Amino acid sequence: MKITKSTEPPCLAATRTQYEAVHGAVDDGAWNALDGQCKQAMRGQAMREQGGLCAYCMSPLLGVHAADSQRPGAGGMKLEHFEARNAAGHRTLDWDNLLGVCPGVVVGRSVDETGTNEEGTAHCDTYRGTLPTSKQALSYNPAMMPPDVGVLYRYGTVRGEILSDDPGAEQDISRLNLNLARLKRNRLAVIDEIRKQLGEDDSTPRMLKLRQNYAQKDANGRLRPYAGVGLWYVKRKLRRRGVSP
Repeated sequence: MKITKSTEPPCLAATRTQYEAVHGAVDDGAWNALDGQCKQAMRGQAMREQGGLCAYCMSPLLGVHAADSQRPGAGGMKLEHFEARNAAGHRTLDWDNLLGVCPGVVVGRSVDETGTNEEGTAHCDTYRGTLPTSKQALSYNPAMMPPDVGVLYRYGTVRGEILSDDPGAEQDISRLNLNLARLKRNRLAVIDEIRKQLGEDDSTPRMLKLRQNYAQKDANGRLRPYAGVGLWYVKRKLRRRGVSP
């Protein structure tokens, strides 16, 4: 899912300026200089930018309250550093390096140090955090252009898996564990719902309306869950009909 970042929250800019004045430069310790109110403002802004969806798996974010990074099963949403603090401490307070992500587990379930939950493993940054440090780096930030990450991925219409022909994107899928069974089921449910609607009316105007539904936020500023999947599927249908997606 491509994310368009807005201007950074004023409290983040102010904290960075103050930290640099005291320490000379931003490092990974700068995260602890942010107070809870500022982090809450950042979560809210990330929620709005992303239409209420996780930056990685596109599942719905559960409000703007914080999930405990040590106990993500508590729910809520987390602020994730695309370039990890332990690898790029100087980017700790860069807004384009911060993404809103889901807990990465089935909410209410615990995750141990191996990333295990009741379905086998965690996903998104929770799973990435269980990997050796040398295996945690990701290739494509959905908030950075180019490339447009939306064109790097496609989805299986039988099993709901996320796929790519790009080696870096394939690596990211693996390191975020995005083909977890639950995520595949949820993606396939989106595709099946579109199939059902097109079974009733598969006209081009209907497809264009569905494309709009998955591309635009609702009155509450939210995108549909797994919106990128629905958008990809409808655009594929339009291309096959010779209509520019």
